[in-house]
Amino acid sequence: VEKTGRLLVVDNGWVFCGASSEIVAQTAEHFQRRPVGLRRLGFAPVPCPTTKNLENEYYPYTQKIAAAAHELVRGTRREWPVKEEPAEILNFKGPF
Repeated sequence: VEKTGRLLVVDNGWVFCGASSEIVAQTAEHFQRRPVGLRRLGFAPVPCPTTKNLENEYYPYTQKIAAAAHELVRGTRREWPVKEEPAEILNFKGPF
């Protein structure tokens, strides 16, 4: 953050009341006199989904992380195409 003025936190938890919230809050407090680009990704603020289609929107994935980093650095949105997933992922029926 000191060098680039930007921070992207990707958390394996909900974006509110989690580790990413605290990291972003402490960073914002530390860099009060300097503009800093802050962004966080994590679980959507909804219950854990049980279908693959909903999981795709719920969990951060590589294309979503890359798009957020690109937007943070370049200031413009860019979407990356989702590649075909392996059979073991396509056949996954959720944690239940």
